[in-house]
Amino acid sequence: MEEHGSYSFEWQGDILVLSLFGGFNEQAINRFFLQVTESILTSARPRWVLLSSVDEAMLGSPEVINIIKSAYIWGIDHGCVAAAISGANLVVRSIFSSYFEDLAFNTQNFDEKSEALLWLTAQLKENE
Repeated sequence: MEEHGSYSFEWQGDILVLSLFGGFNEQAINRFFLQVTESILTSARPRWVLLSSVDEAMLGSPEVINIIKSAYIWGIDHGCVAAAISGANLVVRSIFSSYFEDLAFNTQNFDEKSEALLWLTAQLKENE
């Protein structure tokens, strides 16, 4: 099956910035997270934070959402000390706001990427 959804990622110091655009299917999100997890393991950072920068059209099936949720747990188990989402539509914000309440680390939703980066930088300093 053809992949749906567009993605990229980069490290900005100890901040992992994921960029997700459009509607995702399972093939695309699985390939994306395979690339991301390889980068995390290769970087061997003892602690890091995560920013998921998404566009208003970013969404996925319930299976895709569950894959994303499990990726947060994987991140916690591999050194992630805080996570933020910026730019999410109301559906994504609602899904992850309630999910974030159950996670054992700091999480936030932001309208602007710049606000999220400032908050994540502060989270890194708190976890030094």
